[in-house]
Amino acid sequence: VDALTTDRRIPEERRDLYLIASRTGLRPIEIRRINPNRDIVQTEPGVFVLRLPASAQKSRRADTLPLPQEVEAWLRTGAYACLSDWGWRNLAETLRCDLAAVGIEQHDSLGRRRTFYSLRGYFGAQLLDHGVPIHVAQRLMRHSKPETTLKWYSRPSDRAMREAIEGIC
Repeated sequence: VDALTTDRRIPEERRDLYLIASRTGLRPIEIRRINPNRDIVQTEPGVFVLRLPASAQKSRRADTLPLPQEVEAWLRTGAYACLSDWGWRNLAETLRCDLAAVGIEQHDSLGRRRTFYSLRGYFGAQLLDHGVPIHVAQRLMRHSKPETTLKWYSRPSDRAMREAIEGIC
């Protein structure tokens, strides 16, 4: 994720898009439908949430998502919104080209293909790797059941497994 979000060979609007996805777990359609003036609400000083309308949700129910300050700023600047219609329709191809530009293989070490949805997977895995309680991770991923979050995002990283082994040695 770091290479995709910092390399200057990738246009700013796509770097912002990758940052937003990897720090919020938002799906492409959810990101595309964000209207910062309408959907970002300050709930208390320095705390912003993103209101996700039911029409933009896979579950078809409205929800909110707390926003890290940096993500709130990226959403307000809206550089990602300048992505062309071609770019939105062809996120897979866009990401494939960007991965190649920064020298990242199309498949990970387990043979899984990297897709835009992998950024959502990265977010979910990071939540679980950092010890976020499952009910909080479930809510942030906007899943109806904790089993869904565990099933799809609880792949321990090599780092986490190494730390577990070192903890018992």
